[in-house]
Amino acid sequence: MLAYSEIALGQDAELDALDVANSASALMLGAEQATTDPRRSDLAASVEPAANVFQTADDPGALDASERASLDVRYAPVLPAARLRFGLSDRLDLRHGAGAQASVNTLREAFASWDAPGDASLDAGRVNVRNGVGAGYNPTDYFRSGALRSVTTSDPDSLRENRQGTVIVGGQKLWNGGSASALFSPRIERNGNTGSFNPNFGATNSTDRWLVKTSARVWDGFAPELLAFKEAGESAQAGINATALFNNATVGHVEFSGGRAPSLLDQALGRSDDTAFRYRLAAGATYTTEGRLSLTLEYQYNGAGLETRSWDALRNGPPPAYGAYRRWIAVAQDPPTRRQAFAFLRKPDVLIPKLDLSMMLRMDASDLSMLGWMELRYHWKRTDLALQVQGTRGNATSNYGALPQKRLAQLTATLFV
Repeated sequence: MLAYSEIALGQDAELDALDVANSASALMLGAEQATTDPRRSDLAASVEPAANVFQTADDPGALDASERASLDVRYAPVLPAARLRFGLSDRLDLRHGAGAQASVNTLREAFASWDAPGDASLDAGRVNVRNGVGAGYNPTDYFRSGALRSVTTSDPDSLRENRQGTVIVGGQKLWNGGSASALFSPRIERNGNTGSFNPNFGATNSTDRWLVKTSARVWDGFAPELLAFKEAGESAQAGINATALFNNATVGHVEFSGGRAPSLLDQALGRSDDTAFRYRLAAGATYTTEGRLSLTLEYQYNGAGLETRSWDALRNGPPPAYGAYRRWIAVAQDPPTRRQAFAFLRKPDVLIPKLDLSMMLRMDASDLSMLGWMELRYHWKRTDLALQVQGTRGNATSNYGALPQKRLAQLTATLFV
């Protein structure tokens, strides 16, 4: 399966991230397996029990608790003689407490791929189509809307990986220094279905969509990617992804998408009278020290979101309109306002070997609300133990202050089987 997946900005291999064309030649599901459990080439599975304590925004003085158990399976058999690859990726989350849905199954991927002669491939099935070099926001991640089915962490990498795939047919061609791919995602169902084991095709395949992209090495270390996306009944969108090495320790990235579109508020309220050219942008840089501490800073702009004055008017106005907007942006995975700031810090082997630290901060520039998240994760050979804490700041109708959980602590153990 040749990569429709994201062009990741690796924490330990920044130079590799500069070459978009090379990243396009990686096997998507195989790359995901390597981060999950490198002991098997075709099968990876894990069980993850978790316990949570949290304070809600409605009653910040009280503590609530919930439990979760997750089963994660990835299977990627290969038939070399037939040049065929298959992929199955599935996650089952079982929850107890706090009024959560008792069980949610997420079919991330189920596909077949034929490695055609001449460095080409043909693919069909459900695929988690990911694009973008942004760290905390991905304007060219055109298939993100409706893809999140079960949220267990605020880690942006996990949110992109653990989501429903989109049913597609497509192909890709590689050549020395570049690649090109095209895919079609057909309409299957108009409405989504949140049933525990429903494949929920209405959430990911409610309309016909097309994506074409190409990348080429302009010079060593610089290979920008160009994208064109079209959804039935909507104007085409154009995108670009690029990374560049500033110095031996700093990698910059830019992700852009633009085209004519209505605002998110008009979409949420079922209107279409403000269609105009709008663009989305994520731009930032990652600095990595000799001790492998990496810090990413990113500016995010959403031209379909609300300016500060309009955002203030909406959240202080009629509750039904505000509620409809919040529900819409949650499905679309777009920020509600125009400007956001993002920071992410990662340090492996902090204090002691095999103990990794990750920290994230998001801030809305319109209402100055914030979300902070931190994880400490210790690695054994077959087990990970992690403690995650999260908190929000802002009033009850702000971007992050309106989130249901004001403070959260989660303890998880991931057992590879």
